[in-house]
Amino acid sequence: MNNGLGKTLQIITLARYKKEHRGLKHCLIICGINSLKWNWVKEVEKFCKDEKAIVLGTRVNSKGKIVTVTVEETKEQIDSCPKEFFWILNIERIRLTSEDKKSKTGIVHHLNKLIESGELGMIVIDEIHKSKSITSAQSKGIMELDNKASKVGLTGTLLVNNPYDLYCPMSFVGLLNYNKWTFENKFVIKDEWHQVIGYQNMDELHNIL
Repeated sequence: MNNGLGKTLQIITLARYKKEHRGLKHCLIICGINSLKWNWVKEVEKFCKDEKAIVLGTRVNSKGKIVTVTVEETKEQIDSCPKEFFWILNIERIRLTSEDKKSKTGIVHHLNKLIESGELGMIVIDEIHKSKSITSAQSKGIMELDNKASKVGLTGTLLVNNPYDLYCPMSFVGLLNYNKWTFENKFVIKDEWHQVIGYQNMDELHNIL
């Protein structure tokens, strides 16, 4: 979705429609920009009288101030399946290391358990272009999220100079259904030392976009 179209309100409306007509239990908003978490909370409060939002990875301390909690505490929050309809999380928490993937202990795996059980049925990534690097830990986490949940990517700046930057966002929303190796062979030109020297089939990629 592009800028200027009221993306936040569209997603809130879509999620509530899916709750009413498709039985959606919870919607997760992953914020590519950390500060947007609180904007989503305000927008939910503004447009929803009967729905609430919770920012995962935070809690109110004994002095009434909102503080950030550890990764382990965040996992416990997720496992408890908060009663709020909208769950909000910053994208850095989705980072997936090789060890996390091997042991299935990352936050993404805790989210996947709730997707499998049917509790989490919709995932939205706001400013999805922030996850443009194929090799970054947060892109790996995004790609690990279970496809049983419906997925939406929001951005106003998806057009890029490097076609590689399209792989993760477009794969997340299901526009590409092949792996990184196939993507490279289809659109990237490399020399004998495997260095990128150009791109090909850009018309096809443009049409998909």
